[in-house]
Amino acid sequence: MEKNVYIFTTFREFNEGDVDTRIQLKFLESLENQKNKNFHFFPIIYNEKNVEKFVSNYKIKFTPIYSKKTKYLLSQNNYWSLSDCLKIISQVEGIENKIILWTLADNLFDENFIEKIVSNFSLNYSGSVFPQLYFKSINDAKNRNIYDPANSKYIKSIFQYNPNRYICDLFFCDGNLFSDNKLKVLIKDQNIFDGVYPGFLLGLIATFGKKNINLYGETFVSTILNDRTKDSFKNNHFNKKNLDKIEKQAKDLKIIFQNTDVKKKYYSGPFRKININSKLQIINKKLKFHFSIFYKIYYILNFFIRSYRFAKNKINKVFNLI
Repeated sequence: MEKNVYIFTTFREFNEGDVDTRIQLKFLESLENQKNKNFHFFPIIYNEKNVEKFVSNYKIKFTPIYSKKTKYLLSQNNYWSLSDCLKIISQVEGIENKIILWTLADNLFDENFIEKIVSNFSLNYSGSVFPQLYFKSINDAKNRNIYDPANSKYIKSIFQYNPNRYICDLFFCDGNLFSDNKLKVLIKDQNIFDGVYPGFLLGLIATFGKKNINLYGETFVSTILNDRTKDSFKNNHFNKKNLDKIEKQAKDLKIIFQNTDVKKKYYSGPFRKININSKLQIINKKLKFHFSIFYKIYYILNFFIRSYRFAKNKINKVFNLI
Protein backbone atom coordinates (compact mmCIF):
# COMPACT_ATOMS: atom_id res chain seq x y z
CA MET A 1 0.00 0.00 0.00
CA GLU A 2 1.02 3.64 -0.50
CA LYS A 3 2.25 4.89 2.87
CA ASN A 4 0.83 8.37 2.61
CA VAL A 5 -1.10 9.60 5.66
CA TYR A 6 -4.40 11.49 5.37
CA ILE A 7 -5.05 13.39 8.62
CA PHE A 8 -8.55 14.52 9.63
CA THR A 9 -9.72 16.69 12.52
CA THR A 10 -12.15 19.46 13.45
CA PHE A 11 -11.39 22.76 15.14
CA ARG A 12 -13.11 25.13 17.45
CA GLU A 13 -13.20 28.65 16.03
CA PHE A 14 -9.83 30.40 15.94
CA ASN A 15 -9.84 33.62 17.94
CA GLU A 16 -6.66 35.55 18.64
CA GLY A 17 -5.28 34.85 22.10
CA ASP A 18 -7.87 32.45 23.58
CA VAL A 19 -6.90 29.10 25.13
CA ASP A 20 -8.47 26.92 22.41
CA THR A 21 -6.62 28.84 19.70
CA ARG A 22 -3.26 28.57 21.47
CA ILE A 23 -3.73 24.80 21.81
CA GLN A 24 -4.82 24.40 18.19
CA LEU A 25 -1.85 26.43 16.97
CA LYS A 26 0.47 24.11 18.90
CA PHE A 27 -1.32 21.19 17.23
CA LEU A 28 -0.59 22.70 13.79
CA GLU A 29 2.99 23.43 14.83
CA SER A 30 3.47 19.79 15.83
CA LEU A 31 2.26 18.74 12.36
CA GLU A 32 4.56 21.22 10.65
CA ASN A 33 7.54 19.88 12.65
CA GLN A 34 7.06 16.25 11.60
CA LYS A 35 10.23 14.64 10.24
CA ASN A 36 8.16 12.65 7.76
CA LYS A 37 6.29 15.13 5.53
CA ASN A 38 4.43 12.44 3.58
CA PHE A 39 0.97 13.44 4.83
CA HIS A 40 -1.98 15.56 3.74
CA PHE A 41 -4.18 17.42 6.22
CA PHE A 42 -7.98 17.64 5.87
CA PRO A 43 -9.60 20.01 8.41
CA ILE A 44 -13.36 19.37 8.52
CA ILE A 45 -15.03 22.76 8.80
CA TYR A 46 -18.54 23.35 10.11
CA ASN A 47 -19.53 26.89 11.06
CA GLU A 48 -15.99 28.13 11.79
CA LYS A 49 -14.82 31.15 9.75
CA ASN A 50 -11.07 31.37 10.37
CA VAL A 51 -9.75 27.83 9.94
CA GLU A 52 -8.24 28.24 6.46
CA LYS A 53 -6.63 31.54 7.41
CA PHE A 54 -4.82 30.06 10.42
CA VAL A 55 -3.89 26.70 8.88
CA SER A 56 -2.37 28.44 5.82
CA ASN A 57 0.22 30.07 8.10
CA TYR A 58 1.92 26.68 8.49
CA LYS A 59 3.93 24.68 5.99
CA ILE A 60 1.36 21.91 5.79
CA LYS A 61 -0.29 20.46 2.68
CA PHE A 62 -4.01 20.77 3.40
CA THR A 63 -7.42 20.62 1.77
CA PRO A 64 -10.38 22.03 3.74
CA ILE A 65 -13.64 20.07 3.72
CA TYR A 66 -16.84 21.97 4.45
CA SER A 67 -19.61 19.97 6.08
CA LYS A 68 -23.20 20.78 5.20
CA LYS A 69 -24.18 20.22 8.82
CA THR A 70 -23.81 22.56 11.75
CA LYS A 71 -21.23 21.34 14.23
CA TYR A 72 -22.87 22.59 17.39
CA LEU A 73 -26.04 20.96 18.66
CA LEU A 74 -27.41 23.44 21.16
CA SER A 75 -29.87 20.96 22.66
CA GLN A 76 -26.97 18.68 23.58
CA ASN A 77 -24.61 21.22 25.18
CA ASN A 78 -22.38 21.80 22.13
CA TYR A 79 -21.53 18.18 21.40
CA TRP A 80 -20.53 17.72 17.80
CA SER A 81 -21.27 14.74 15.65
CA LEU A 82 -18.29 12.40 15.44
CA SER A 83 -20.15 10.14 13.06
CA ASP A 84 -20.57 13.03 10.61
CA CYS A 85 -16.78 13.34 10.50
CA LEU A 86 -16.48 9.63 9.79
CA LYS A 87 -19.06 9.87 7.01
CA ILE A 88 -17.03 12.68 5.45
CA ILE A 89 -13.79 10.69 5.74
CA SER A 90 -15.37 7.65 4.08
CA GLN A 91 -16.38 9.79 1.08
CA VAL A 92 -13.00 11.46 0.44
CA GLU A 93 -11.65 10.57 -2.99
CA GLY A 94 -8.47 8.52 -2.99
CA ILE A 95 -8.50 7.24 0.61
CA GLU A 96 -7.95 3.70 -0.65
CA ASN A 97 -4.40 2.52 -0.02
CA LYS A 98 -3.77 5.51 2.26
CA ILE A 99 -3.27 5.52 6.01
CA ILE A 100 -6.22 7.37 7.56
CA LEU A 101 -5.61 9.24 10.82
CA TRP A 102 -8.41 10.83 12.86
CA THR A 103 -7.46 12.99 15.85
CA LEU A 104 -8.69 15.74 18.13
CA ALA A 105 -7.03 19.13 17.70
CA ASP A 106 -6.12 19.07 21.41
CA ASN A 107 -3.35 16.55 20.66
CA LEU A 108 0.31 17.45 20.18
CA PHE A 109 2.63 15.00 18.42
CA ASP A 110 6.29 14.17 18.83
CA GLU A 111 8.41 14.90 15.74
CA ASN A 112 8.60 11.19 14.87
CA PHE A 113 4.84 10.58 15.11
CA ILE A 114 4.09 10.21 11.37
CA GLU A 115 7.41 8.44 10.85
CA LYS A 116 6.54 5.77 13.44
CA ILE A 117 3.05 5.21 12.01
CA VAL A 118 4.44 4.73 8.49
CA SER A 119 7.36 2.49 9.52
CA ASN A 120 5.14 0.17 11.60
CA PHE A 121 2.16 0.03 9.24
CA SER A 122 1.13 -2.75 6.86
CA LEU A 123 -1.91 -3.66 4.79
CA ASN A 124 -5.16 -3.82 6.84
CA TYR A 125 -3.49 -2.54 10.02
CA SER A 126 -5.06 -0.08 12.43
CA GLY A 127 -4.03 1.36 15.76
CA SER A 128 -3.44 4.26 18.11
CA VAL A 129 -1.05 5.67 20.70
CA PHE A 130 -2.48 4.79 24.10
CA PRO A 131 -2.47 6.16 26.67
CA GLN A 132 -2.13 9.76 25.63
CA LEU A 133 -0.31 11.97 28.11
CA TYR A 134 -2.75 14.50 29.59
CA PHE A 135 -1.59 17.98 30.61
CA LYS A 136 -3.47 20.91 32.15
CA SER A 137 -1.64 23.46 30.01
CA ILE A 138 0.87 23.85 27.18
CA ASN A 139 3.48 24.83 29.79
CA ASP A 140 2.80 21.63 31.77
CA ALA A 141 3.29 19.63 28.57
CA LYS A 142 6.63 21.33 28.03
CA ASN A 143 7.70 20.40 31.59
CA ARG A 144 6.13 16.92 31.40
CA ASN A 145 3.83 17.48 34.40
CA ILE A 146 1.37 14.65 33.64
CA TYR A 147 -2.22 15.09 34.84
CA ASP A 148 -5.03 12.62 35.50
CA PRO A 149 -8.28 14.48 34.59
CA ALA A 150 -10.51 11.62 35.72
CA ASN A 151 -9.20 11.96 39.29
CA SER A 152 -8.14 15.64 39.15
CA LYS A 153 -4.53 15.14 40.24
CA TYR A 154 -0.98 15.16 38.95
CA ILE A 155 0.69 11.79 38.49
CA LYS A 156 4.27 10.61 37.96
CA SER A 157 3.64 7.63 35.68
CA ILE A 158 1.17 6.66 32.95
CA PHE A 159 0.60 3.44 34.88
CA GLN A 160 -1.31 5.54 37.43
CA TYR A 161 -4.00 6.11 34.80
CA ASN A 162 -7.03 3.86 35.16
CA PRO A 163 -7.45 2.36 31.66
CA ASN A 164 -11.15 1.81 32.32
CA ARG A 165 -11.63 5.59 32.49
CA TYR A 166 -10.05 6.51 29.17
CA ILE A 167 -10.39 5.79 25.48
CA CYS A 168 -8.21 6.68 22.46
CA ASP A 169 -8.69 10.22 21.12
CA LEU A 170 -7.00 9.33 17.86
CA PHE A 171 -6.81 6.30 15.61
CA PHE A 172 -5.24 5.34 12.32
CA CYS A 173 -6.27 2.63 9.89
CA ASP A 174 -5.96 1.37 6.34
CA GLY A 175 -8.17 3.52 4.09
CA ASN A 176 -9.34 0.38 2.34
CA LEU A 177 -11.31 -0.54 5.46
CA PHE A 178 -13.75 2.28 4.70
CA SER A 179 -14.85 0.45 1.57
CA ASP A 180 -16.37 -2.35 3.67
CA ASN A 181 -20.13 -2.20 3.02
CA LYS A 182 -21.11 -3.23 6.56
CA LEU A 183 -18.94 -0.53 8.05
CA LYS A 184 -20.51 2.00 5.70
CA VAL A 185 -23.93 1.01 7.06
CA LEU A 186 -22.82 1.70 10.62
CA ILE A 187 -21.31 5.07 9.71
CA LYS A 188 -24.30 6.11 7.61
CA ASP A 189 -27.16 5.11 9.90
CA GLN A 190 -25.90 6.06 13.36
CA ASN A 191 -25.26 9.31 15.16
CA ILE A 192 -22.60 9.26 17.87
CA PHE A 193 -21.69 12.40 19.76
CA ASP A 194 -18.42 13.53 21.26
CA GLY A 195 -18.13 12.74 24.96
CA VAL A 196 -17.08 9.84 27.11
CA TYR A 197 -17.52 7.25 24.37
CA PRO A 198 -16.04 8.83 21.23
CA GLY A 199 -13.70 5.87 20.95
CA PHE A 200 -16.44 3.28 20.55
CA LEU A 201 -16.94 3.67 16.81
CA LEU A 202 -13.21 4.20 16.36
CA GLY A 203 -12.62 0.92 18.18
CA LEU A 204 -15.25 -0.68 15.99
CA ILE A 205 -13.44 0.44 12.84
CA ALA A 206 -10.18 -0.89 14.25
CA THR A 207 -11.69 -4.37 14.53
CA PHE A 208 -11.91 -4.60 10.75
CA GLY A 209 -8.14 -4.57 10.61
CA LYS A 210 -5.84 -7.57 10.52
CA LYS A 211 -3.71 -6.21 13.35
CA ASN A 212 -4.26 -3.40 15.88
CA ILE A 213 -1.06 -1.77 17.09
CA ASN A 214 -0.17 0.57 19.95
CA LEU A 215 2.78 2.90 19.27
CA TYR A 216 3.13 4.12 22.86
CA GLY A 217 6.83 4.14 23.76
CA GLU A 218 7.81 4.50 20.10
CA THR A 219 6.22 7.95 19.99
CA PHE A 220 4.03 10.02 22.33
CA VAL A 221 0.85 12.05 22.04
CA SER A 222 0.22 14.90 24.48
CA THR A 223 -3.37 16.02 25.07
CA ILE A 224 -3.86 19.56 26.40
CA LEU A 225 -7.00 19.70 28.50
CA ASN A 226 -9.63 22.36 27.84
CA ASP A 227 -13.38 22.77 28.35
CA ARG A 228 -14.22 20.22 25.65
CA THR A 229 -12.31 17.39 27.32
CA LYS A 230 -13.48 18.35 30.81
CA ASP A 231 -17.10 18.33 29.65
CA SER A 232 -16.69 14.82 28.30
CA PHE A 233 -16.12 13.47 31.81
CA LYS A 234 -19.35 15.08 33.07
CA ASN A 235 -21.86 14.14 30.38
CA ASN A 236 -22.51 10.59 29.27
CA HIS A 237 -26.24 9.79 29.37
CA PHE A 238 -26.96 10.92 25.80
CA ASN A 239 -23.81 9.22 24.48
CA LYS A 240 -24.74 6.00 26.29
CA LYS A 241 -28.06 5.83 24.44
CA ASN A 242 -26.27 6.15 21.11
CA LEU A 243 -23.69 3.61 22.22
CA ASP A 244 -26.40 1.06 23.01
CA LYS A 245 -27.99 1.57 19.59
CA ILE A 246 -24.82 1.09 17.63
CA GLU A 247 -23.69 -1.82 19.79
CA LYS A 248 -26.98 -3.63 19.11
CA GLN A 249 -26.69 -3.10 15.36
CA ALA A 250 -23.06 -4.21 15.38
CA LYS A 251 -24.02 -7.42 17.19
CA ASP A 252 -26.87 -8.01 14.76
CA LEU A 253 -24.50 -7.67 11.82
CA LYS A 254 -21.92 -9.84 13.61
CA ILE A 255 -19.05 -7.71 12.39
CA ILE A 256 -17.29 -6.68 15.57
CA PHE A 257 -15.10 -9.77 15.54
CA GLN A 258 -15.08 -12.92 13.44
CA ASN A 259 -14.90 -14.84 16.70
CA THR A 260 -18.23 -14.14 18.41
CA ASP A 261 -16.90 -15.17 21.84
CA VAL A 262 -14.21 -12.52 21.57
CA LYS A 263 -16.84 -10.10 20.31
CA LYS A 264 -18.85 -10.50 23.51
CA LYS A 265 -15.75 -10.12 25.65
CA TYR A 266 -14.46 -6.94 24.07
CA TYR A 267 -17.60 -4.87 23.59
CA SER A 268 -19.89 -5.62 26.48
CA GLY A 269 -19.85 -5.53 30.25
CA PRO A 270 -18.22 -3.22 32.80
CA PHE A 271 -14.69 -3.64 31.41
CA ARG A 272 -15.47 -2.29 27.96
CA LYS A 273 -12.71 0.33 27.86
CA ILE A 274 -10.00 -1.93 29.29
CA ASN A 275 -10.92 -4.56 26.72
CA ILE A 276 -10.77 -2.13 23.82
CA ASN A 277 -7.49 -0.61 24.99
CA SER A 278 -5.79 -3.93 25.77
CA LYS A 279 -6.66 -5.12 22.26
CA LEU A 280 -4.04 -2.70 20.91
CA GLN A 281 -0.79 -4.66 20.66
CA ILE A 282 2.14 -2.71 22.08
CA ILE A 283 5.02 -2.50 19.57
CA ASN A 284 7.71 -1.37 21.99
CA LYS A 285 9.40 -4.57 23.22
CA LYS A 286 10.49 -3.09 26.55
CA LEU A 287 6.91 -2.14 27.43
CA LYS A 288 5.05 -5.32 26.38
CA PHE A 289 5.39 -7.00 29.78
CA HIS A 290 4.59 -3.80 31.70
CA PHE A 291 1.37 -3.24 29.76
CA SER A 292 0.32 -6.88 30.20
CA ILE A 293 0.65 -6.57 33.99
CA PHE A 294 -0.93 -3.10 33.89
CA TYR A 295 -4.18 -4.37 32.35
CA LYS A 296 -4.35 -7.49 34.55
CA ILE A 297 -4.04 -5.39 37.72
CA TYR A 298 -6.80 -3.04 36.62
CA TYR A 299 -9.10 -5.91 35.68
CA ILE A 300 -8.79 -7.17 39.27
CA LEU A 301 -9.10 -3.70 40.84
CA ASN A 302 -12.15 -2.79 38.78
CA PHE A 303 -13.77 -6.12 39.59
CA PHE A 304 -13.45 -5.53 43.35
CA ILE A 305 -14.47 -1.87 43.09
CA ARG A 306 -17.60 -2.73 41.12
CA SER A 307 -18.42 -5.65 43.41
CA TYR A 308 -18.13 -3.36 46.44
CA ARG A 309 -20.39 -0.70 44.87
CA PHE A 310 -22.94 -3.33 43.88
CA ALA A 311 -23.02 -4.81 47.40
CA LYS A 312 -23.21 -1.34 48.98
CA ASN A 313 -26.18 -0.35 46.82
CA LYS A 314 -28.01 -3.58 47.67
CA ILE A 315 -27.40 -3.11 51.40
CA ASN A 316 -28.58 0.52 51.24
CA LYS A 317 -31.79 -0.55 49.50
CA VAL A 318 -32.46 -3.18 52.18
CA PHE A 319 -31.98 -0.64 54.99
CA ASN A 320 -34.16 1.89 53.21
CA LEU A 321 -36.99 -0.66 53.17
CA ILE A 322 -36.74 -1.29 56.91
